[in-house]
Amino acid sequence: MEKYPFAELTIYYTDREADEGVRCRLEISEDNCTLVFDQTEGIDKLVKVVKWSGKGHNGHYELSGEVPGRERTKCRATLHRFPDANVLDGFWKEHGFTGMWRITLLKN
Repeated sequence: MEKYPFAELTIYYTDREADEGVRCRLEISEDNCTLVFDQTEGIDKLVKVVKWSGKGHNGHYELSGEVPGRERTKCRATLHRFPDANVLDGFWKEHGFTGMWRITLLKN
């Protein structure tokens, strides 16, 4: 299991500017992937902890999301990584909203 406690996430939305430089924690192995990050939401800027996890094979992962106050089954995503790459790219869908994301793996 590779652990990246200081990875960097860029979240691309279809209806607004991207969130860049979001710190995240990523744990990844050949067949499992877990991504955790804090996200600010709404005009009152509430912070929620978002957790995505799932299974995969050969650098391709299908994830389900856990967002506080929302049903887990409505959050789906993918992540893809070339062998030995320090970047993962993917697609996400959360309660009717869709977008892309990129995770850059940082050692510290």
